[in-house]
Amino acid sequence: MNTVVELEKVILALPPLEREFLATLAWDSLAKNNDVAANTSIDAEGIEIAIERDAAIGRNNQSLIDYDAFLLQTRSAKNED
Repeated sequence: MNTVVELEKVILALPPLEREFLATLAWDSLAKNNDVAANTSIDAEGIEIAIERDAAIGRNNQSLIDYDAFLLQTRSAKNED
């Protein structure tokens, strides 16, 4: 496997849960890279949402959940689709 295109074909042929695992693994590796984590152009919409949520939390208009609760909620919502 020599190219990104070949790798992409292999990944997209995987079952959804395996693709989700690889995507999460790749995203986590990027989040740990300071150069990437500081680049706000990667996910401008996500940054905007995070800023809005942070402000709402500061006003006590939003409740906090931990990472495990987040995973539970998002996986449950995904399974309802």
